[in-house]
Amino acid sequence: MQLAFSWFLGNNHLQQIIYNPLTGGCHDGLEESNVNLNQGAESTICYLMARLSIERVVNLEMKSQDVFSARSRILKNRHIKQREL
Repeated sequence: MQLAFSWFLGNNHLQQIIYNPLTGGCHDGLEESNVNLNQGAESTICYLMARLSIERVVNLEMKSQDVFSARSRILKNRHIKQREL
């Protein structure tokens, strides 16, 4: 997923960024030797859907790490309390 998304950010045969952070749009694609400078709705929607998918996965991974860390702290605290008794 990250490799496919990186195409928008310059990991393509022209090594050119397709997403335009100044306009929030996305160029329509690549031609043989240059970027198609049109910024249509379809390409922008594709970029935004891909970005939302990536962000969702990253957020889920972060939440699961937080849950794992919290569970580890709880278990560690229980172990310390049991040793104190």
